[in-house]
Amino acid sequence: MNSMNDMDTHQQDPIENIEEKLEHLEDLDNETRLEVLYEEINHFVIHGIQPNEKWYQERMYYVQEYQTIQWGDLAARSYQKDHVIYELSLSVVDHLEQLEEEWSTSPIFNLCVYQRLLESIRTVWRQYAREYGVSAHTVDILDLMNGMDNM
Repeated sequence: MNSMNDMDTHQQDPIENIEEKLEHLEDLDNETRLEVLYEEINHFVIHGIQPNEKWYQERMYYVQEYQTIQWGDLAARSYQKDHVIYELSLSVVDHLEQLEEEWSTSPIFNLCVYQRLLESIRTVWRQYAREYGVSAHTVDILDLMNGMDNM
C-alpha cells in the first residue's frame, strides 16, 4: 500500500470540495449555504478570480434572499442591547444597498462588498447563537433573524 496515494485519495482540494457543495447548494441548510458561499467568494478574492455574468445572476438571488431579513428592525431591536449585532446589521443594510445599486446598472457587482456582506451575516449569526444560546440544528438562520424572538 502506498501511503502517498492513500493521502491523495483521502484529501480533497478545498476548492474541489467547495465546487462539489456548490453543485448542491439548494439542498443545504441556510447556515451551511452561507458558509459555502463565503468560502467561494474568499477563494475568488484571494486568487483574483473574475466570475462570469451567469455567476453574478446566480449569486444575486442569494443577495436578494438576504434582503428579506429585516436588518433595520434587527438593528433597532439590538440597539443598546447588543452593540456587535447592531453595528453589523447596519453594515449589512449598507452592503445590500451597494450591491442592489450596482446590480441595477450593471450585470456585475463589487466582489469585495459581496464578501463583506457574507462575512457580516456570518458574524451576526455567530454572535446571536453565542449570546442567545441557539444553534443551527434547532433554528433556521433566516427564520431566526426574521424573528429574533430571544433578543
